[in-house]
Amino acid sequence: MKKVHFYILSLIIAIICLAGCKVQTVEQYNHQNTDEKSVEGSSEKVIPINGDKEKEKVTDKKNIETEKQVNKQEDSKQVDSKETIKLPDESSQKEKTQKATQRANESDTSEKERSSISKSKNQEKPEKKEKVNKKKTVTSPNKETSSFKKTNPSKSTTESKVADKNVVKEKKKYVTISVRADTLLKPEHFAKLDKPLQSEKYVPKNGVIIATSKYEILSKDDTAWSITLRALKEHHIQFEYEGAGENKYGSVYIQGINHLYEKDAGSLSGWMYSVNGKNPGLGSSSYTVKDGDQIIWQYTVDLGKDIGLY
Repeated sequence: MKKVHFYILSLIIAIICLAGCKVQTVEQYNHQNTDEKSVEGSSEKVIPINGDKEKEKVTDKKNIETEKQVNKQEDSKQVDSKETIKLPDESSQKEKTQKATQRANESDTSEKERSSISKSKNQEKPEKKEKVNKKKTVTSPNKETSSFKKTNPSKSTTESKVADKNVVKEKKKYVTISVRADTLLKPEHFAKLDKPLQSEKYVPKNGVIIATSKYEILSKDDTAWSITLRALKEHHIQFEYEGAGENKYGSVYIQGINHLYEKDAGSLSGWMYSVNGKNPGLGSSSYTVKDGDQIIWQYTVDLGKDIGLY
């Protein structure tokens, strides 16, 4: 009997494997459990009469246990089948993502290839233009010489500008100026001064009030007076003058320098200027200075005869 049951069970298992996974509903599973319980209850209630009956009970219990094992195997197979159904979905999604990335990479490579092709075309075009220009320069040498002539004037203009700048620096004009009272160093003339003026502050021992100083000619309109005015202000020397419209000479007339005024040393005394050792014959504001002029203001006691101007 045991062998017969074993063969029956093996056939059942083979049939189940061949038939495939059989889905079992919840109701069937519940009915099966109730049937098993009823069988177990009935098997326990049966009163043993003979030894054969006891053997049948044992076999019934074994059959029930084998059926439970078979049901468990079927449940596990159902779970495995469900998982196998889910796996193809995940693999298909992975395949889709891989295809999408491949397409994106292919599009990027195609765009790069297009850009490289366009760049190569753009590079080829200038080379063609350069070739054309070279041909033009070869066929028209006269144009080259004309362009060379056109470029030369620009160079010459720049060079001339640089030369002009250098010339301007070299052409700066200067004059010298000095203020002296040497005639008052003689005792007879010095004695004619008022006592407050008989001092080295007003009549220095060497007779020099402003030593020979160099001044730049700033404009074409610079005069002996404009240079004198700059020198007096720079050396902080006191002076007083009359404007061109305030006297009969029609030019600026200096009345006093360093507190020494006209007629302080006699009726013929006062200030006179010379240019390069000569009387210019014009008022200081009427004489336009020139490069290298030497202007000297001197205090005279005899209307310039004592200083060699008359």
